[in-house]
Amino acid sequence: MDSIFEQINSLLASVFFFDIFFGMAEGTTMPFIVAWLVVGGVFLTFRFGFINIRMFSHAFKIITGQYRTADDVGEITPFQSLTTALSATVGLGNIAGVAIAIAVGGPGATFWMILAGFFGMTLKFTEVTLAQIYREKRPDGRLMGGAMQYLSKGLASKGHAKLGKVLAVIFAVLAIGGSLGAGNAFQTSQAMGVLVDRVPFFAAVGGMIGVLVQGFKRAAFSSEAGIGSAAIVHSTASVKYPVRQGMVALYEPFIDTIVICTMTALVIVTTGVYDPSGAFGDLVAAKQGAALTAAAYGTVISWFPVILSFSIILFAFSTMISWSYYGERSWTYLFGEKYTLVYKLIFISFTVMASVTSASAMLEFSDLLILTMALPNIIGLYILQGDVKANLNAYMAKWKNGELDAEAIRK
Repeated sequence: MDSIFEQINSLLASVFFFDIFFGMAEGTTMPFIVAWLVVGGVFLTFRFGFINIRMFSHAFKIITGQYRTADDVGEITPFQSLTTALSATVGLGNIAGVAIAIAVGGPGATFWMILAGFFGMTLKFTEVTLAQIYREKRPDGRLMGGAMQYLSKGLASKGHAKLGKVLAVIFAVLAIGGSLGAGNAFQTSQAMGVLVDRVPFFAAVGGMIGVLVQGFKRAAFSSEAGIGSAAIVHSTASVKYPVRQGMVALYEPFIDTIVICTMTALVIVTTGVYDPSGAFGDLVAAKQGAALTAAAYGTVISWFPVILSFSIILFAFSTMISWSYYGERSWTYLFGEKYTLVYKLIFISFTVMASVTSASAMLEFSDLLILTMALPNIIGLYILQGDVKANLNAYMAKWKNGELDAEAIRK
């Protein structure tokens, strides 16, 4: 089984993870897809005037229901969509991934994770706003949205129907693969690893750019900013204005990466367990992330590793539930509603396969599939960012003249 995943990993890595420096920066590599996420996040943050700072407090009021209106349309509340999306992101990446990033790149990786989370907030705002703009109601009355919808419908509205269709299909295929890999197999592999002392590892890189790569890669895998996955569930949120749900989504990378990942990083750094010459050097050398985090907590509270092991299983389970939904929606987009049982059977089979596959192969497979989703998604964000800007400007005008407060239903 390992050999099959290794062949798939090698193929994907050669296409999407090639070094943009082409080996000219000795000892350091910058994968194309990581640079793609970095540039996209920085561009959109400046394009929308640092929306992640300007509207942060306003977004909190939306989450707490202070801007509900009688015209809100959707299936779930903004808060419910936020927590559902967080259930897919807050998990093993926050436990094992952070520890490995620090073990590989040193404490400096923490800074890059925080920075990635900061710019990731705007990526998430953009994709969720677009998901709300281009969502549609299915014949059964349920809402259907996400990157598949705004790539196909949005690009068609700009005169790029063929490109939009191709990108939407590519995204849906990758999302299905991501649900089977990161959303299922990786979670199963990690949960099994808690029981049999087998946890994932990452390849070591050197230099400042190497540390940056580790930080951004872990942040992207953890928060899924720029990936487009969370837009699927956010598209069903009940809001009147699309940008309103986009603002709610600002809190995803903030909570997942800037808060939770940073908390884990502080535990790893302050306890010093990442030091290869220290008492836990064997765990560092073996790149055992979950065990390293458990050891860090164990230096302060001896029985905490038991709690952490139980938490890992729960995190894995919640992530699998959310990602099964993402995968099912993508499968429905490609093949229709009546074939969803086929997807469910495939999803279950991957759970079994992951339990007998090495964590290293599964981790790389998960990374590749998840991060590659950013390619078609960010192309769409670039082309459609004008729609987001127009909606944002209209919303800001209403906010400044008091219209939003006037129409809100106060508790």
